[in-house]
Amino acid sequence: MFNLNLISHVLLWGFIIIQSFVIFLLTKLIVQFLNRFRLEGSKIISKGNKAPLFRETDTKGNLIRMSNFEKSWTLLVFIKDSCSVCKEAIPLLSDIKKNSARPLRILAIAPEEGESTIDNELDATINLIRSNDIINNYEVEEIPTYIIVDFNGVIIDIYKQNRISELYSFLGFDPSVTRIS
Repeated sequence: MFNLNLISHVLLWGFIIIQSFVIFLLTKLIVQFLNRFRLEGSKIISKGNKAPLFRETDTKGNLIRMSNFEKSWTLLVFIKDSCSVCKEAIPLLSDIKKNSARPLRILAIAPEEGESTIDNELDATINLIRSNDIINNYEVEEIPTYIIVDFNGVIIDIYKQNRISELYSFLGFDPSVTRIS
């Protein structure tokens, strides 16, 4: 009788643990679905709107929060390992950070399935986050894309590669004065 009770209790707890795990996975899938859900015709990521918040771990293991602005502006740089234009822009990122007329933190965001070729090319002060979710939430369709967010979390502007000189001008950065690798 004692063995039968013990076995039934172990089976019951096993079932409860498995059921809890399934509920956790379903909740995670529902949250991902709701994060990707967009109303047709509404452009969420645009100049003047609040930037989507995120909390991700960078490639160095640091927890990066978009909500932590620390009285500085944020430059989100969406790059890809296989992008030749991105590889040319990477050496300029540390110069932009050092020589910007505004207090600036730079977050480089790349797809998760990257070759990891850009990890070692970035300056230590620039955080690299590998996240497909952030790329999707910011509706990035073209690489490289640069998004400036002010210290209140408002998107100031979105720059594609064809407007890079406008970004440099906005930040008070002159690439001809700094090193170009």
